[in-house]
Amino acid sequence: MKENITAQWARETAENKLSKLAEEQLDTCLTKIQEEVDRNGFSTSLYFTPEDKLVTELEKRGFTVKYHMAMYQKDEDSFTISW
Repeated sequence: MKENITAQWARETAENKLSKLAEEQLDTCLTKIQEEVDRNGFSTSLYFTPEDKLVTELEKRGFTVKYHMAMYQKDEDSFTISW
């Protein structure tokens, strides 16, 4: 089994896993955006570290994404999506 491991396999496997995580994060973001729009809002904040692919996809859709690093170790990083 391990003899089948190649650089190409490793790259493709890692990209697919990141894509799955980014897709899950995108679904979460879109749900939060819809909830905020229903309240007549123009931004929403989420409390996890976004994947680069997620940020790229949101910006491609016209959203502005601002990342906020936690000030204290016990706090989570967050980011704000605005439109």
